[in-house]
Parts: sequence; structure tokens; C-alpha cells
Amino acid sequence: MSRESPHRGWDAGGSLQSLARHYLGLQYRRPAWLWHLLAWLAGTLTSPSFLLAGGLLLNDARSDHPLFWWSLPAIVAISNAVCIQVVRQAHRRSPFPDRNAIRRRHASLAHACTSGLFLLSGCVSGFLPDMVPALFNTAGLSWPLLADALGCMLLACAFTLLAHPLPGGLHALLAYERFD
Repeated sequence: MSRESPHRGWDAGGSLQSLARHYLGLQYRRPAWLWHLLAWLAGTLTSPSFLLAGGLLLNDARSDHPLFWWSLPAIVAISNAVCIQVVRQAHRRSPFPDRNAIRRRHASLAHACTSGLFLLSGCVSGFLPDMVPALFNTAGLSWPLLADALGCMLLACAFTLLAHPLPGGLHALLAYERFD
């Protein structure tokens, strides 16, 4: 009966290089700052929310809530930058074993950061208090404030899901490589 090694992915008769590859996982491409900057630019510029908001603003920039509409591309850029920096710090403490781990970490951070910034911008600009009752028709409900809050969260989740399908994958692909 063969006994498995307690170190998954590395057998007891393996080389030192296979042990290092297992424990080190991914490493930064060099120069790291350049690859992370490239990943941020590519992730931000290919984000569907960034392209949609930017396209609408280029078509006609007049709006009843200009602060909100002009903040949408900035929200995507800021949340991508924050996620890249947090993922870099997490990778420095404990290297990620593969690109899927980076994608998962980036996605979870991006959803929280983007939703928070979207809600903050929407409430400060007055967009969400004006639009949510009109969109979801919450006037006749017994709990209109709860329905308004759920409507705000629904809009934030929709924007976030549209904003981050690609940036985490691009960051993992461009900024990290396997240890060789």
C-alpha cells in the first residue's frame, strides 16, 4: 500500500526544484511594477462598465446627476487598483499556488470595493434616492425603505458583476508566472 506524501504535489523522491515549485507557486514577472501597471490598464480599459459609462459620456455628457455618471469610470479604475495592491500584499505574505486563486481573491475584493464605491457615489450624488423609487415602484409597499435599500443593492451588484469579469484574469495572466 503506497502512502501519500503529506506535501501534496511533491513526492518524497522528488527534486528540490519540484519542492520549491510547489511551495513558491507563482512569482511576479519582472519588473513587477510595470506588469502590475499593465494589468491595471488592461483590466480597467476592457471592463464592460468602464466602456459603457465612458461611451455614454462621450456620446452626450449632459446629465441630471453628473457627479454620479462621471464617477463610474473612476470607480472601476480605483477598485481595480485597490484589488491589485491587496492581491500583491497577500501574495507577498503567502504566494498563491495558481492563477485561479488570484482570480478568486481579485473577484471577491473587487465586488466588495466596487459595490461600496457605487453605493457611496450614488447616495452622495442623489442618483440612487431619485432613481430607485421610480425604477422599482416602492411607494405602495409596507416597507418602502427596505425595498429601496434592496433596490440600491441590486443596482450595485449589477454594476459590479458587469465591471469585473476580466480584470482579475488579466491581472493573474499578465503579472504572475510559474516558478521555473
